Amino acid sequence: MKKTIVLGVDFQYRDQVMTTIKSIVSHNQHLTIYIINTDFPVEWFNILNHSLEQFDCRVKNIPISSDVFEGIPTLSHISVAGFFRWFIPIHLEEEIVLYLDSDVIVRGSLDPLFDINLEENLLGAVADHFSTLYYGDAAPVSFNSGVMLINNSLWKKEEIYNSLMRIADKGSAVGVGNQEYLNILTQNRWIDIGKQYNVQIGQDVNINAYGRLDLYHFYDDCEPVIVHYNSQDKPWNKYSQSRYRSEWWYYFGLEWSVIYAQQQKNLNRLTGKTLNLFTLTASDTLEHIEVLAKALPDYQFHIAARSDISEKLANLETYSNIKVYKLVINPILEELIRNCDVYLDINHSYEVEGILDKIKEENKPILAFDSTAHTTKNIEVISETMPE
Repeated sequence: MKKTIVLGVDFQYRDQVMTTIKSIVSHNQHLTIYIINTDFPVEWFNILNHSLEQFDCRVKNIPISSDVFEGIPTLSHISVAGFFRWFIPIHLEEEIVLYLDSDVIVRGSLDPLFDINLEENLLGAVADHFSTLYYGDAAPVSFNSGVMLINNSLWKKEEIYNSLMRIADKGSAVGVGNQEYLNILTQNRWIDIGKQYNVQIGQDVNINAYGRLDLYHFYDDCEPVIVHYNSQDKPWNKYSQSRYRSEWWYYFGLEWSVIYAQQQKNLNRLTGKTLNLFTLTASDTLEHIEVLAKALPDYQFHIAARSDISEKLANLETYSNIKVYKLVINPILEELIRNCDVYLDINHSYEVEGILDKIKEENKPILAFDSTAHTTKNIEVISETMPE
């Protein structure tokens, strides 16, 4: 099932939201990303979706009118885009939604974040750790609304949108606009998801201004997953001072082809192998298979059989780079053929189901020993006395 991410932004922030999306997709796949906005042209979505297809991701347009926010007391002091997140329960059906501001970058997998059980809480967020800079030790415990794991099923059930509008109409919130409205409404009904998911690095400039240099070390005990440039000191400003400025520019300039290549490299790193070698066999005798496995520890060997397998064949999995498939079915066999880099024609006995022709149709190279080669046409034959 695809995970859902939502951003609220106007078109003048298009470079920033694109940078955020690139950072997300660099570390995560299988996503639906909604953009709540008032002025994005449809062509922007069409072009971006063409790039996102290879990651099984899609960006969707949620156009809204800004007229609904007329009369909200703090509107003149903040961007109207800050209120776009209020529309999430109106336009989205997904039960769990991750909202992100467009001044964040994602530096790792979001899977652990989506695994958090919100139970009956309205949302998961990270405390606004730097409120004491402005309000002193008496500052109320509140969360930063730039990263929120939202229990959208509850937001819909409890009509959170209407409640937020009623609070805003009273003009009771001051200071940080929509963030304070959300804190008023969700008191005692939010959980802390871990500070690594909202590293509020934008406060570096304020830490310095208020002389609280000790707070520079607040995140030393965690590996930042989401970095949030939550102050006026943005990394795209000419003279920003915050940490992680260079990382923002890295994702800004990153090409989609590079992201895709990096993900394929990471996939190989995950398996610990660099090349996939495949053999389909009806015999448990594979010439020099153990010699090859020892000599090529960074290569992944896939050995498949249509039938059940002997103990001899099963025991090959004592090598970490050998995977054995018994009673292999057609979809798996087709995947093995498609994903292999080299076919090893090293099985004794007969060739199984014309496998060599299927490999040749895929333009994959075939290597064989002279004692096992089932053909000599368009394959490379190696002496069994020199397996290396």
